Amino acid sequence: MNMSSAQVPDRRSWAILILLSIVWGCSFILIKKSLIAFTPIQVACLRISISSLAFVPFVWYYRNQIQWTKWPKFLAVGLAGSGIPAFLFSFAQTEISSSVAGLLNSLTPIWALLIGIFVFRLKFNPHKLVGVIIGFMGAASLLLLGSHSTLGGNPVFGLLIVIATICYGTSVNLIQAFFNEDNPVIVASFSFVLMLIPSLLVLWMTGFSETMVTHDQAYYSLGAVSILAVVGTMMANTLFYDLVQKTSAVFGSTVTYLMPIIAVFWGLADGEPITWLHGFGMLLILTGVYITKNEKMNQIPGLYIAQSDNRGRGVFTGTAISQGDVIEICPVIIIPKAQLPIIHKTVLHDYYFLWGENMESCAIALGFGSIYNHEVHPNADFILDMDEQTIDIVAIKDIAAGNEITINYNGEVGDDKPLWF
Repeated sequence: MNMSSAQVPDRRSWAILILLSIVWGCSFILIKKSLIAFTPIQVACLRISISSLAFVPFVWYYRNQIQWTKWPKFLAVGLAGSGIPAFLFSFAQTEISSSVAGLLNSLTPIWALLIGIFVFRLKFNPHKLVGVIIGFMGAASLLLLGSHSTLGGNPVFGLLIVIATICYGTSVNLIQAFFNEDNPVIVASFSFVLMLIPSLLVLWMTGFSETMVTHDQAYYSLGAVSILAVVGTMMANTLFYDLVQKTSAVFGSTVTYLMPIIAVFWGLADGEPITWLHGFGMLLILTGVYITKNEKMNQIPGLYIAQSDNRGRGVFTGTAISQGDVIEICPVIIIPKAQLPIIHKTVLHDYYFLWGENMESCAIALGFGSIYNHEVHPNADFILDMDEQTIDIVAIKDIAAGNEITINYNGEVGDDKPLWF
């Protein structure tokens, strides 16, 4: 059923998620210490320049594997995932505390979801709208109710963090959409190296060398931004791109579950004021994130397999189904493009779905996903959810109890082109 990626998170993916949460949770205090001697522009340029220089050997090593014609997409990932946020966070933390920056950063999964829906046309479950609203209420409570003393400065600068989370949400969707099968080291290294020369030029124009000579805390701040660049940016971004490829954009963005806890811990240790407002805002934001990620049941009750007239086995329903109901959410097993010729020589040739950005890979649907029979005018449709790595079966008509559920293998209702088998 070759109709038109990444696996269910395993222990390694969860370990990487926790490690990234801890590393990135420390980023906000490192930015704070970097700003002791350097201006926001210098901190951002140093962060990008040091990371980019560290990535140069990797670009040289993988030079024959890099798809050079895709450089605009690499640059977009670099700018959205690190370049622009580096400046936004640096400026924001001149007016708000590192702990508040960490709390607001938790909006990233919500933006990843919204951008995936409205830009990349991902499926949207209406119940997730509640999570989006609650998450934004948490951010609004910090920005609108926070005072100069509780937030460490001007709350308006918190909007810069919100814009940075929009960038992060864009970046994870770009990775999932355009680099799902690329080496994560190549994605991370080339996207950074493209920003190297501009960041060095801007850094030179800011009088960085003079700061190093005249400021007595210059080397302390340089050490902080170097750790931030090498560990928090270079190494962490490589792991993050690998995580998004092997799971999903939304799963990868949930590093923000633990990050605010780490950020608040460091803020408290550094003498920042922590009040009930911090806890209330974090609770609302993380509740919203949880709801946006919490899925409904994978299959409605009453589905069963039975013999279908002249078509072998089929999927039937024992209960009435209404138009628009999600009948089943089928996890998929991704089969890379290189292994597709092997599938053609097996019985699975009749059961796979086309998959991927250009529909060049394929996927085997689990659950009842591969058993639904074909009908030119079916009572259900299938939706390929590349982000969640599922195939969703949705009723397009009311279906009475006892009836068979069918889909159109060609992907469009009414498409009567001959099938391939």
